[in-house]
Amino acid sequence: MNHLIIFAHPNSVRSFGRAIANRIEQISQENGVNVFFRDLYEMNFQSNFIS
Repeated sequence: MNHLIIFAHPNSVRSFGRAIANRIEQISQENGVNVFFRDLYEMNFQSNFIS
């Protein structure tokens, strides 16, 4: 089984949401799940689409 965690927070290192996402990632891996973690702020994701 695979899990994709998509996270977006401007202060991702110290946020409560990041702590929750990290815990979910840890528990999933302990149960044999492949986890892919994507932090949109680390990736400099741009949400504005230009056509």
